[in-house]
Amino acid sequence: MIFISIAHSSKACGAVNTELDVVEYKVSCIASESCFNMMKGNGIQCAMIDIGYVGDSEYSEKKTKIINEIMPDLALEIHCNSSPDKNAHYGECLYHFDCRASKKAADYVMNTIGDGIAKSLNPLIYENRGSQPNSPDYPLFFLDKTKCPAIIVEGFFISNNEHAQWLKNGGAEAYGTLVGEGLVKWFNERHN
Repeated sequence: MIFISIAHSSKACGAVNTELDVVEYKVSCIASESCFNMMKGNGIQCAMIDIGYVGDSEYSEKKTKIINEIMPDLALEIHCNSSPDKNAHYGECLYHFDCRASKKAADYVMNTIGDGIAKSLNPLIYENRGSQPNSPDYPLFFLDKTKCPAIIVEGFFISNNEHAQWLKNGGAEAYGTLVGEGLVKWFNERHN
């Protein structure tokens, strides 16, 4: 089973591109639903949670508690990066630094996103930084507190207007579908 945790919450909405009115939480909702549908359509048992209207300090604890009770094959969150550098244009997938299953899933996801962007009719300016270990010196709560393999997909920059416009105009669905395609490949290799 693969468990999708929608990034952030409706109260703590993550990064915002105010110029284009693109909100990370909303992108995560759309991308997560597309990812869920892709996996479910390929026969993979999956679940998804939106923790609701809670603040920063609550949502991570609540999500990881639920995930740790279920113990899926993999837990993930689909995020967007943000930077003061409005030209930042890379994607990466973070995984727990000492989990081989998480690294393998992150590799599949980023390879699929990179291939999808490269093959699109109007490719974005995009650098695929691949899978990156979460530093033990700066642990991310979601990766550090889940007891199963887990990844955080940071596929696009919401602060980059080209990426934000793409996400706003159907790209969020495509983002989730690409993540789902990568996870289908990972899951099938792992279970066959």
